[in-house]
Amino acid sequence: MSFAERPLDEWQSHADNPAEAAEHAAAETVSPTATKTSAAVWGLLPVLSVLHASGLLVISLANVWALSLSSMSNLLFWIGLAIMLVPTAIRLVQQDVSRQERIGLVISLGMALYLVKLVQSPFAFTYGDEFFHLFNTNMILQNQALFTPNSELTISPLFPGLPSLTAAITTLTGLSVFQAGVVVIGVARLLLIVSIFLFAELTSRSHRIAGLTVLFFMCNSNFLYWSAQFAYESLSFPLVIGAFFLIARRERAGRRSTYMAYTLLTLLTVSAIVITHHISSYFMVAFLFGWWTLVRFEVHLNLQPYLSIVNQWRKGKLDTEEMVEALGSREKRTSLTTGTDMAPVATAMPNGEELTEERGPEGIALFSFILALAWLTYVAITTYGYISGVISRAGLSLVDILTGSEQFRQLFASADGYDVPLLERVVTLTGIALSLIGLPFGLQHFWRHYRQSAVAWILATGAVSYFAMLPMRLTTAGWQTGNRASVYFYLGLAFVLALAADKLWTERQRFVGGIINRTMVFGVVFVMIFASGVVAGWNPQNRFAKPVVVDAGGELIEAQGMNAALWMRETLGTNHNVVTDEANGRLMLAYGEQYGYAGRFPFVYDILRTPTFTPKQLGAMQSWDLNYAVVDRRESVWNPMAGYFFDPVNDEGKPTVELTDPLIAQKFDRQPLVSRIMDAGTLVIYDVNELMAVARRAAAGEVLPPALANMLLAGSEVSPAMVNELLESGAISEEKIKAMIADGELDPSQINPALLPEGVDLNEVNLDDVKLDEMNSAGIDLNHIEPKVLEAAQ
Repeated sequence: MSFAERPLDEWQSHADNPAEAAEHAAAETVSPTATKTSAAVWGLLPVLSVLHASGLLVISLANVWALSLSSMSNLLFWIGLAIMLVPTAIRLVQQDVSRQERIGLVISLGMALYLVKLVQSPFAFTYGDEFFHLFNTNMILQNQALFTPNSELTISPLFPGLPSLTAAITTLTGLSVFQAGVVVIGVARLLLIVSIFLFAELTSRSHRIAGLTVLFFMCNSNFLYWSAQFAYESLSFPLVIGAFFLIARRERAGRRSTYMAYTLLTLLTVSAIVITHHISSYFMVAFLFGWWTLVRFEVHLNLQPYLSIVNQWRKGKLDTEEMVEALGSREKRTSLTTGTDMAPVATAMPNGEELTEERGPEGIALFSFILALAWLTYVAITTYGYISGVISRAGLSLVDILTGSEQFRQLFASADGYDVPLLERVVTLTGIALSLIGLPFGLQHFWRHYRQSAVAWILATGAVSYFAMLPMRLTTAGWQTGNRASVYFYLGLAFVLALAADKLWTERQRFVGGIINRTMVFGVVFVMIFASGVVAGWNPQNRFAKPVVVDAGGELIEAQGMNAALWMRETLGTNHNVVTDEANGRLMLAYGEQYGYAGRFPFVYDILRTPTFTPKQLGAMQSWDLNYAVVDRRESVWNPMAGYFFDPVNDEGKPTVELTDPLIAQKFDRQPLVSRIMDAGTLVIYDVNELMAVARRAAAGEVLPPALANMLLAGSEVSPAMVNELLESGAISEEKIKAMIADGELDPSQINPALLPEGVDLNEVNLDDVKLDEMNSAGIDLNHIEPKVLEAAQ
């Protein structure tokens, strides 16, 4: 069946609704008056572009105010977004808008939203994943070679598309890596917007639906910040959509030379995707094979009679017995579905271009599969273990929740304990609910007008799959996987929501007796869905600029983590093995060029956040051939999106960051074989080379001198004198003491009872050296102590 014989075009008249068809035709036809002048063709684009710039200016002010801890910054942020979004959304949903204006509007809005991330970090990369790719790019520039090992994200050097392109631009233009990276991701964002528009236009035969698809795609939770960062997925996903467009456009190639040109461009794009990002290439392969299967075997066409029978049963046109009979009998099924619920045939695009037979990706699907498999097998074989581990942990976590062995992950709470405000929680849930409500309207529109398009079927399936992926966000191990995978399914949801908007707008739906018209309804619904994505993707703490470098009397001072990384590279050199937390590990990698064992490695947290050394810890440190330990007392450094900046302060100018107990922070100071070589306040660098040398001698079976053996064992236990000293100075919390006693790490009988927190069993305390007046002054209730214990104290 040729493509021209399939009911795809919503601007064509419907047999059952000619009025609706006439309005669709009007929606896609630019009036003769509108084409007389360029001003009419571009419509309100100049005005709305100014609004985009104005909204960006307001968001820039919000970032400036956030640096001064102003409470107005969040309000300004949302006002700026509203200025950019609302007028553009209302304009794109209207009918009498030219194709040129729609393309211009989505480009202007999309690039303005890209700049939202840039005004947040205008001078350097500050996102956790950006440090990985900054390191990879620097290594290509320094070594003039690919695949330099990356200790933090080990598979990233195996996909050198982004760092290679950035390094090439840096070399050719003299731009810094940061500047070149901003250009690369900016061009990728432009490619993404244009590719989605053109691909959706080819699928829907409507530039109006194409514009709405781009508009709704901007609502996904990763669009505003995550997909704008310097990371390989930010480049690969636009290339994937570009490849889809090239394949779809290839079907309309009238001449063989044009067909071959599109084929060559597609093969080059597919090759670039495979060497840029693993998940994007696997998504591309799955999409292309699904597309090819539907076209080759006409699976979607063969299913339609069955679905039509079920639809008639749902509408009450058939009883259950007739439905069952029809599903089992081809003749009965044919008689009931012939001429049923079928739209008239479209023979051309609105611009007069003839439709051709749908051929799909043909050999390109096989080429992409072979190339991705070859790269995985011969270059990036470790990717298999990386991805399978992530997926298996996510799946097992979901199973544990379903079986009741694991609790649901708390929504709207970040790893550092920050709780999202109630209003933003309501907005998020409302946006998801509105998307879910729009889904059946969009699917109905798809069924009536696009059910014979293989691509439309895949996109509709992706829309449903998006909601099937949402439960992953409730799992501890799978929420991040679900969040990152959502962008691939959101493409389908954006298309279906665009169909829903087109359907509801065209049918002139009105609410509240016509008082609230469809323009107002669409504007409110879109803003709610967009805001829902922003809140779900980025908590308020990370939306605004934070100080990385400050000007102190004309001297620029970096935040202590970056300062320590730069000091280590300049003073100690590069390529040392370092143990540290998540945030400092990425800084040490990108700016210090050290090989870091950071928070995600086994034993790292125990080494840095327990008060004693254990044989397992020392064994891990030996296996890493460790040279230095970077110990940061701030708890925020375990959050990969924080810990890179100067600490926030309260109204009194005091830091509000939570610090770990001194008992833990001084762990390396208590080990005589460890040397403190750099102190930056809450961050200290220790030299552990001597400790590792002695530990290796002991592990090899050498009998150490008693003095050296004692030094090796120092720090393996918490002494009572140490705890008493910390209690007297108030440097250790009572909660920590209670926890140590409960875990058996501390014997309460060796601690001064006058310093012990409430709730400790004093009958187990040694009172030989304690006087009763000390106990009275400490507020200890003597009535709860056995008489024989009091006699011993007297």
